[in-house]
Amino acid sequence: MLDDVMSSCAVEVLDSGERLVALRLPDGAGVGVRLAPTEWERRWKVTELVVRPVDELDDLPLAVLIAEARRLATRSAMAVA
Repeated sequence: MLDDVMSSCAVEVLDSGERLVALRLPDGAGVGVRLAPTEWERRWKVTELVVRPVDELDDLPLAVLIAEARRLATRSAMAVA
């Protein structure tokens, strides 16, 4: 999914209710996050995180990227409901 993202982000909803969120960064790197719904509404558990290609992982604001992925997953869940 990361290779096919042309915009800054994309969300794919799986049959299981999980969300695949792809984020394209300005420097060309991509972050993919698989999120599983929890028993609490609007809460997501990160089950997989993929980063590529990136030279300096220390410079990557992972907490911010995960928060944005969760926000996009919640937004997509509200659109489905």
